[in-house]
Amino acid sequence: MNLKIEQNFNQIYVKKNDIISFENDLKIFKKKWKKYIDLFENRFLYVKEDKKQNAYFFFQDESEQLDISSSDYVVGSANALSFPTSFIRFLSKAEDNDDFFDYSLGLKYKTGLDPFEQSFYSDFYHLTKKFGEISFMAIVTTTDSNGYWDSTYTLEDGNISLDASYCD
Repeated sequence: MNLKIEQNFNQIYVKKNDIISFENDLKIFKKKWKKYIDLFENRFLYVKEDKKQNAYFFFQDESEQLDISSSDYVVGSANALSFPTSFIRFLSKAEDNDDFFDYSLGLKYKTGLDPFEQSFYSDFYHLTKKFGEISFMAIVTTTDSNGYWDSTYTLEDGNISLDASYCD
């Protein structure tokens, strides 16, 4: 399986008068969830400062594209503790939903990509919700299909939701 994520809605914008408060909340969040944030190999957060506001980009910088293959995160491989593994583990929370789709990032097949604790997703959501929505738009392809899924993963309170449409 391949997952291609281009620059999209992975950022929030914090106005100058809210930055101190947000940075304090961010510091508390990062301290509480250090064990998970460290798994993202310094790619959890990028900050772009501006005169009127700061942009906070999560998991990818503003011009970066993520292209992750299932071979990048197979448990037991040399990359088992890599950014791709951690990011797919983050998104795999969507597989907890009852109305899941025809492809899997690995959780269904017990590859060891269990999602993070539900409270991590809740805390992350509450940290960012005032300033915008965090979501990732992906093109997902598999070797057993000629088409692809146009998928959107969205951070929610305690969860990741998935909206996917199959395209021929």
